[in-house]
Amino acid sequence: MKLENIANFSGNIVTFAALPALIFFNYSAVLFFLNEWQFPFLFIAAALYIFAIMYYAKKRAYPNKSASGLLLILTGATCSAAFYNPYPDTSLISISGFYNEKDGAWVSSNTDENTQDILGKIKDTWNQASSKENPSFRFAEPFAIETWQFPTLFLTHRSKQQIIKLAEENSDSAVILVGFTRDGKLDTLHYSLNKKAFQPNTHSVIQENKWFNLLLSKIIDNPTLSDSHKREIIAKILFIDFNARALSVRANEMDYLGMANLVVKTQDEVIALQNKYPFIKDELNYLIAGLTASLIDVYKDQLPEEKAADLLIQALSYYPYYPYSDKESFQRAYVKSSYTNWRLSNDSEDDVTLINELLQITNAIKDPETKRTIINDFKNYIFLTHASPVMFYYMLEMIKTIHPLLETPLKDVGHIREWEEYTDNFLRQHTGMDDDFIDLKSTALYSVYYFWFTKVNRKKDAARVLKKIENITNYNPNIVPFLIKINKEEKEAQH
Repeated sequence: MKLENIANFSGNIVTFAALPALIFFNYSAVLFFLNEWQFPFLFIAAALYIFAIMYYAKKRAYPNKSASGLLLILTGATCSAAFYNPYPDTSLISISGFYNEKDGAWVSSNTDENTQDILGKIKDTWNQASSKENPSFRFAEPFAIETWQFPTLFLTHRSKQQIIKLAEENSDSAVILVGFTRDGKLDTLHYSLNKKAFQPNTHSVIQENKWFNLLLSKIIDNPTLSDSHKREIIAKILFIDFNARALSVRANEMDYLGMANLVVKTQDEVIALQNKYPFIKDELNYLIAGLTASLIDVYKDQLPEEKAADLLIQALSYYPYYPYSDKESFQRAYVKSSYTNWRLSNDSEDDVTLINELLQITNAIKDPETKRTIINDFKNYIFLTHASPVMFYYMLEMIKTIHPLLETPLKDVGHIREWEEYTDNFLRQHTGMDDDFIDLKSTALYSVYYFWFTKVNRKKDAARVLKKIENITNYNPNIVPFLIKINKEEKEAQH
């Protein structure tokens, strides 16, 4: 068969059979496939064009109607692959459909019911919250929410994770939601912050993604709630979330005082949600802390250091482990950073906690009395209510911003004894923390107390503390090489 006949035959098949079939089944799926295979398709199309030009130039002829139709369709497909993007424009939030499991595959169903209901409830929340607001300090209107979905044909043989990954890779929205249903009921709603839209500032987006997905899972898995109630709670959380995201965008609309008013009102919305649905009260405290963190991020150049510290104390009183989604992750990160500071490891995390920020601000403040006020507030509102070894260690770090522990005045001997008692307590009780780390940290602190008591000529106290050090090293000789290395590093740093 001649090459021209092959071209004619292919053109007829595409024109009269394949193309109508694709349009009949799901034309939008073709556009998604063209977009996904954009570069291979453009390369193949360019090769076909070059081949066609060479062929007809050699034959000194023009393509017939069938070949022209085929080339025209190829041109349209090429333009679609090159210029058409089936994904939504940049927006604050995009909901990439709800996909239902059917015969082991995902199909595009329940999308309108779930998506439209969530959008409607977000708008209802905005209307209700804004109706009692000062017109100058109104909540962000939920207009920047895009909805779209993958066509069923495009989902063939794709797993849940593959669908999520496709949405994350191709969406330009700041927040991306991908939903799944099973037997017509909500099964999963995956939340992810877009790394392309957000530049990590104080922490990575991974921690926020983890917290939101844990919260959404807890809501969806609640057996006592109807799907309508679940969507209502999700809508309220999204409303609060995009108002927090909008702080930086709206910074030019109002000064710090106006925005602080809006943050307080937004926190009131969170508290109202907590009161209505107490099963997520603890999780929503994270969101209150996050709102304050956003306010400080946006207005840090305008905020006096004392006011920033006061706001951080308030945020930490709600959720002291921010941005970590749980206490255990927060403690692991602290342990990693400690080993790195001791030069025993290079495995540390870059995430800056709110406590780190408070420590930095306290260190920058010049007035010792202001520092003492901040430290006392930290002790009363955070350490004593969330007592743990890490909180105690942070409190000591804050105290060191006034003076090194070894330079504690003799009149404050009571403080040294109080710290020693806390060290004793956490040496015995440190749930969820590694014994070796606690032994190392406790030995380091006991050494400070020992040298202080020696310095002020309290020999009995010094001997008592030295005995505690010996007990630890005798009980756990594995830490001795680490202590020697830490001591060596400190001496080298001093020289």
